[in-house]
Amino acid sequence: MKNLNTQTEEKLGFNELRSLLEARASTDEGKRLCSKMMPFRKQQLIAPELERVRQCRDMLQLEDSFSLEFTGTMDNLLAEASVAGNWLKAQELFRVGKWLRMVRDLIEYFKVRKDRYPGMWELVSGLEWNKDILRAIDAILDDRGNVHDNASPKLKQLRREMADAAAELRRMLQSTLRNAVSNGWSDSNEVTVRNERLVIPIKADFKGKIKGFVHDVSQSGQTIFLEPTAALELNNSLRELQMQEHNEIVRLLSEVTAQLRLALPQLHAYAKAVTKIDFTRAKGRLALDMKAEKPVFKPEERRSAIFKGRHPLLLARHNFKTNEVVPLSFTLDANNRILLISGPNAGGKSVTLKTVGLLQLMVQSGLLVPADESSEFRYFERIYLDIGDEQSIQSDLSTYTSHLRTMREMLSGLDKESLFLMDEFGSGTDPRLGGAIAEAFLAKFVASGAYGVVTTHYGNLKKFAENNQGIVNAAMQFDPSTLTPTYQIEVGIPGRSYAFEIARNVGVPEYILADASTRVEGGELYAEGLLLKLEEQKSELEGVIRENRQKNEELKKLLERNRTRTEQLKADESKVLQIAHTKAQALIDSANAKIERTIKEIRESQAEKERTRELRRELSDMLPQPSELLEEDELDGFDEEFAAEIEEEEERPVLMPGVRIEEGDWVQLKDAASYGQVLEIQGQRAVVSLGEMRVTIKLKNLIKIKAPKAARSIRSNASGFKIGRRTNASTELRIQGFRVDQALPVVQRFLDDAILANLSEVRILHGKGTGALRESIRELLAAIPQVKGMEDAHADQGAEGWTVVYLH
Repeated sequence: MKNLNTQTEEKLGFNELRSLLEARASTDEGKRLCSKMMPFRKQQLIAPELERVRQCRDMLQLEDSFSLEFTGTMDNLLAEASVAGNWLKAQELFRVGKWLRMVRDLIEYFKVRKDRYPGMWELVSGLEWNKDILRAIDAILDDRGNVHDNASPKLKQLRREMADAAAELRRMLQSTLRNAVSNGWSDSNEVTVRNERLVIPIKADFKGKIKGFVHDVSQSGQTIFLEPTAALELNNSLRELQMQEHNEIVRLLSEVTAQLRLALPQLHAYAKAVTKIDFTRAKGRLALDMKAEKPVFKPEERRSAIFKGRHPLLLARHNFKTNEVVPLSFTLDANNRILLISGPNAGGKSVTLKTVGLLQLMVQSGLLVPADESSEFRYFERIYLDIGDEQSIQSDLSTYTSHLRTMREMLSGLDKESLFLMDEFGSGTDPRLGGAIAEAFLAKFVASGAYGVVTTHYGNLKKFAENNQGIVNAAMQFDPSTLTPTYQIEVGIPGRSYAFEIARNVGVPEYILADASTRVEGGELYAEGLLLKLEEQKSELEGVIRENRQKNEELKKLLERNRTRTEQLKADESKVLQIAHTKAQALIDSANAKIERTIKEIRESQAEKERTRELRRELSDMLPQPSELLEEDELDGFDEEFAAEIEEEEERPVLMPGVRIEEGDWVQLKDAASYGQVLEIQGQRAVVSLGEMRVTIKLKNLIKIKAPKAARSIRSNASGFKIGRRTNASTELRIQGFRVDQALPVVQRFLDDAILANLSEVRILHGKGTGALRESIRELLAAIPQVKGMEDAHADQGAEGWTVVYLH
């Protein structure tokens, strides 16, 4: 910003803002930087600084440990250390060490957070930490800033000798003092120090009793402080050791100072970084107090918009309570670059003007602003300001002259990169003439392409704004019922002066007001009337809007309630469907059980055709329609499969008990429905083909039957039809209902086939029953080498009724 001067800063309150910032810095260098803060001259530096300050604000708010202790200034100490031959005292080096620890902690602090706060990390990322300097300081100083005994071997030896000499001297003086006390020459029991030498107090009347040197006399003159002759040599020795100690300390401090001198470029870089961090942190702390936000900054845009902006200094005066400062909102863009604000006196026009100017200076100085984060700011090369204070009638002439001079300067300097702020535009002279001149200037200001905010009472300027592009009217709102300002701005309409209303409120007689109204030009009075009518309509419209908003809120609540109920209905529907599914599954399970019982009874009834037909009718009546239980594609083959099952039951061969069994005969196992053909007779046993298996069974356990029409694989009384499920003979064996002696051969052959087929897992259905069949089968399995392991089936797959076998 090129033309910012002290007068502009003072009138906008920029100097006060600097003071607020300076109070939040910790170091002397940081405070000086705050006191000299100026808007950036290069617009490309503003956006990174705004982002850095935002990050700093967030660190202060979110990172508890960003309360690092900042030390005071280092400039004087570094300047002193830079002179060859100078050496810093122990306490001065101690301060340097404390400062270096702070620098180290800052670098480490920002390093671990560089991904979250890259702007803050940038302030220290280029620093190279020199650990040798701090190590050198810590090598000679203790944690209180004193040179410790181990700073050097020589110092350690000197201090040991000093301690011994002081102890010997004190013992000798203490002995001398006790003798003096016993003789009445002294009434003190303590050895003391005068002129850096140990002495004893003696009454003045007895100073000749002990030979020595008097180093001091008490204020009353009644006590002398005597160094006995016998202590002279010891005191001298101690004093000499003290001088040697001092010289050794100076040597050590000089060495460390020389090391500092060599690293001065690094130390100055540290100091510069710390100052910038302190300066940035002061900005972040001010932003926290003001509840400030980072606005949208687009330097090349032709738009400036403030939303819920508050005057920073008003906030400070109200202890940063945002609810006590009325926010303002308006937009300046290519179509409406100039805002002409009118309205009654003390309505907030001047505060609005200063708020715009001060917020703009804050943004261009890299400060967050007390406004909504959606606010938009552009960059201005120049700010022109004409804000005057109320003055006497005599000085109004000079005020008007000052206004004219300022407007003339603006006329030659205003362009698209300029922002001008003018309070009471054209005031200070005859309203008619002043208004005409102001209108002529305003026309040129609009033509210049500049952006600006102007306050006025002139009606001709309001009319000009209404009829010209690039400028728009705005009114400071006023409560007509209480005749008090609301400090809110409304863009699009001019403001009323409320002159008659205010005069009536303060008690001006009605006859005066009536006379005055006849003296006002008709156009002026008519315009005031139109504005009054417009405000009444606006107030009525705002009432309608508030009512609509209330109804909208109620509608939202109803819609939300409806949405909640819809979701509840969907949940209830899902619950009902789940219950229906559960009942359907129970029905299917019941049907399966009924089917198994019916098939078993059909088998047992043998040739009783009437009973078979009766059972089939019962089964047909009991079963649900397949379309009620299964999808269409699952019904394919249903009827054919069921019919085949029933037809097979009807085709079962008739039993022929007592008939001799020979090779080639068909037989059925006693106490089981399984049947097959005899392949070979081996004495009292027969080799029977049961489907794909060959089983050796005792003849007494077989019954000859008539040959059936079609051979069937091994089946049990529980292997009948089930909806949606078929067994696989190659991996499953069903032998529930078998006796142990019947089952074991079948299991043996089943496992032989499984092993030959290289199966890794098979399942055997034996049922639960008494458990005897299950235990016998598992004993057989345990004796087969190819069986790797066995276990019960999963709970939802039959549990203990099945044995799962794992094969090698």
